[in-house]
Amino acid sequence: MIKKLKKPLIFTLISLMAIYPVGCGKKEKTEEEATNNVSVMGDVTENTVKLSPNGSVVEISCEDYNGTDVDISTLQDYINKELEDFNTKKGTTKASLLEYSEDNKFVKAAIQYNDFESYLEFNMLNTELSVYKADRVEELFDAVKTATKTDAIDKADVNLEELAEAGYDIEDLENGTLGGEGDEDASATDAVATFTDAVTNDIVAASDISDPSYMMLITNEDSNYVINSGHVVYYNSNAILKNSNTVYSTGNGTAIIVFKYDF
Repeated sequence: MIKKLKKPLIFTLISLMAIYPVGCGKKEKTEEEATNNVSVMGDVTENTVKLSPNGSVVEISCEDYNGTDVDISTLQDYINKELEDFNTKKGTTKASLLEYSEDNKFVKAAIQYNDFESYLEFNMLNTELSVYKADRVEELFDAVKTATKTDAIDKADVNLEELAEAGYDIEDLENGTLGGEGDEDASATDAVATFTDAVTNDIVAASDISDPSYMMLITNEDSNYVINSGHVVYYNSNAILKNSNTVYSTGNGTAIIVFKYDF
């Protein structure tokens, strides 16, 4: 099971500043910001991760500090220090602060990573990004296939959270209606990994998807995912399609997003 981080790591660390304050002050905008003046964050108000065909990642972290003791005047320097330490450890610049804003204690920070691995390491995540693999998707259902070999589910022995991650309706599980009555093959059918087609809304089995150009993101994070220069093809029940290139991962289970870059 993929572990979930409750909020972006950088803001989890920042929250500690109420106890361990650091120096105050803000750094000037980076040379890149001063040159092109185009906002990376725009009107984004929710945690958002943008994936690009060149492998780079832009993470926009949003946090409301109203009602907290955090001195936000120190936050930008703190973020820069964390990034500086990370880059020093890597021996090269792997991550940089593109943009930062404060509005009535609502803070947004856009960090660019050279590659997906750097994004994972900095945030201590185990989110997966790879070429689409049906067998990897079906691995997430293996426990469910075993648990649903009988029509009745003993909720004392089955982890409902894991079943929810696999796309089952928890209400059906709690009511004991999974699979229906008298259908010997119901459990096997219910355990098939499926996706929703982003265009037609049809339900498609994971094993029926085989396009080698498709990419796959597997995450437990509560965040929006934007596919730059690409579009969403399929998504599972723990994800919500917002538009043709944006999906929201609910954070209530493992979201699987299948997408394609428009080369």
